[in-house]
Amino acid sequence: MLTRAKRARVAAAAFLLLLVFVAFLGSHLGSSQHRETPQNERPSAQSDKKSAEDSELYRFWKWATYDAITVYNLFLALFTGALVIVSNIQIRYLRRADKTARITADGAKSSAETARQALIVSNRAWVRVTVSVGDMPLRFNEQGAQFAIKIQVTNTGEAPALRVTHTAWLVAHKSGVQPLQRQQELCEGLRGRGAGFVTTLFPDEIFPQNLGVGGMNLGANASRAEIDEGLVFDIPERRRVQLFVIVCTNYTYPTDPDGCHQTRYLFDVRMRDWKAPDVTRGTILPSELMLMEGMGGAGRYAD
Repeated sequence: MLTRAKRARVAAAAFLLLLVFVAFLGSHLGSSQHRETPQNERPSAQSDKKSAEDSELYRFWKWATYDAITVYNLFLALFTGALVIVSNIQIRYLRRADKTARITADGAKSSAETARQALIVSNRAWVRVTVSVGDMPLRFNEQGAQFAIKIQVTNTGEAPALRVTHTAWLVAHKSGVQPLQRQQELCEGLRGRGAGFVTTLFPDEIFPQNLGVGGMNLGANASRAEIDEGLVFDIPERRRVQLFVIVCTNYTYPTDPDGCHQTRYLFDVRMRDWKAPDVTRGTILPSELMLMEGMGGAGRYAD
């Protein structure tokens, strides 16, 4: 079955053949119309010829085919016009084909990206961190505050977690800065630049239990200026400061080696009596402290 483009080319070829035939016929008639009328031509035939010559069509034909050159120029103009028409049709089809090719290429690119994302999602690592109070006490001194948390890390995904690192900060709740905002700023600033102990964690593996250790202590410190800004909220005693621990884990995995994924947590540091830590005590034992999900669990994040 002929396509639309092929039908257009066949029609153009047939039209050109017709032009050639008409040009040949016109040339033949033009070369023979100047012959003199035979002397023995009958009067009735001459009268019929004169009547035919009086028609508009015949006068146009006589003008157009006066000689062979006129016929050639006429049909050359017609041929050029036909060529322009055919060229425009072909250009139109070429543009349509180019547009179709671009749409096909964009569709293929989109399909490839969708397949890549599906591969990443179905073959990725997910790192979950369990956080508790560490083995070291909370200390307040001239340098600020020093604290430690204990973490256990589990890979709940389908692929190994690579270049796994952990960082913790101790921050005070201070005026004009929300804890979630601090968490966002600190973790995003660390994305792709994790430092410290680097591990690889296979699916369903728990760190550091895979090394024969129950948990890993991770230090979290705050400067003296940070503590002083937090004490402003304890009016008028300026003894207690509301502290938060921000935990950020960086990792990647084989199907997305150039990406950097994070798991984040935010915990509120409280005394066992639910009060904020008392700075004037200097040292607070781990058994007197507890960690609560900060901001009602809004600090949990994973990507």
